Parts: sequence; structure tokens; C-alpha cells
Amino acid sequence: MAFDEALETFGVKFIKQNVTGNVIDQENLKRQVKASQSEYERIELFLNEYLHNNTSTNHERSTNLRKDEMWSLVEKLLIAFDTKDFNHYNQTHDLFHTSYPKEIHADGIRRLKECYKRGLHRIHLIYAQEVLKKEKIDTTGRRVKEVLVTKCKDIEKPPRKRKNTNILDNQPGSSDEPPKKRVRRIPSKEAVEILAPMVAHSLPPTKEEVQRYLAALEGISSSSDIWDAARLTQYYKNRHKKAK
Repeated sequence: MAFDEALETFGVKFIKQNVTGNVIDQENLKRQVKASQSEYERIELFLNEYLHNNTSTNHERSTNLRKDEMWSLVEKLLIAFDTKDFNHYNQTHDLFHTSYPKEIHADGIRRLKECYKRGLHRIHLIYAQEVLKKEKIDTTGRRVKEVLVTKCKDIEKPPRKRKNTNILDNQPGSSDEPPKKRVRRIPSKEAVEILAPMVAHSLPPTKEEVQRYLAALEGISSSSDIWDAARLTQYYKNRHKKAK
């Protein structure tokens, strides 16, 4: 039981706290776990060196390997953030050319440097309002972030290409004219009188009856009022729907 609690506290808890987002992809989960483990080892390395803890279980080879790389990166970051003309530095150095973060520019570096000062000011306000009760509680702006947060999934996944919905002018069948509306054909009074016995009948007309009605309608049909078997059958169905 003690081993399980120690594993949960010192091993699994740190991983859970650093796995962000709704992880569905197994490869993405493995990548985040690996990154969290590496971060835990780097933090432990710096703490041991700062506290002069020589009882650490880290092997000497892995410690020396990470130590040189980490301090080299720290020196590069200090030079980058202390430079006066960051835009010129970013053009002449490739330190930030791997992930292309959106905040790495002159104004973004300025806001990043001011984060600690503004965060400390917010802590003092919260302490005076929530703990000492000297001031009226005001939660406005507590969660405002001065910098843009870049997540791992935003770096790994390239931006999706938008579908081109523009219609080319030279496509066949395309024109500026709007589509024509379907014109409703209204039967004439003579046609309604001829088809009245068919509508009054409870059963749909047979093929022979359809032909007889078409022959009767042929004499009164015009160019705008043409009857065929399909229209005759649909006329019967529509009238019986209204009757129901």
C-alpha cells in the first residue's frame, strides 16, 4: 500500500497535472507523458543542484548530459530576453525558429517580462481583499492573461486548409442568372369537369381509364396545359390527400 501511494504521489500525480486537453489520440498521450517525464527530471536536476543535494539517485552520466544542454539553453534565453532589438535578434538567430510561437516578437517579450510584476501586484490585491479584508473584493481582471498561451496540440498540428467555395466563372453551366422557380400548373375548368368522375371514385384509375381520360383531355389541351399519365395520376393523389 505504501508503495502504491508513493507511486501515485511522486510518479503519476505529476503526469496527470501536466497532461492537458481531452486526450483521444494514443500517440499524443505518449508524447505528453514523455514530455512531462523529461520536465520532471529537469526540474529535479535544478533543485538538487540548487540545494546541493548529493544524495540524488540520478546517474552521473545522465546528469552531466542534461546539465550542459540545459545551461546552454539558459544562457541563450538570457541573451535573447535581454537584447534591446529583439526583432533583429530573431532574424539573426534560430533559437525560436523550431515552433514559431506567436508571442516571440518585441511587444510579446515586453509583456512576458512584465508578467511577474503584474502577477505579484494581483497577489497583493487578492491578499488585501480576501485575507486582510481591508479592501472591497473586486474580481475584475484576475484571470486576464497578458500573453498568448500556446499549447502542445497547437504546435504539433498544422492549421487546417479552408475549402475554396468560390465558383469559377468559366465553369460549365455557371451563369449569373438565378435558378428558375418551378411553375405550378393549374388545370382549366374544362379539365376539372372531365376529371371529376375520376376524383369522386375511391380507387385510383386503371391504365385503360387513364388512356380514356387523356383522350378526352386531348381536345381541350393547350400548349400551357398538357396532360400525361404521370400528371393525371398525381392529380388524383393530390385531390384525395385534400379530401382526407
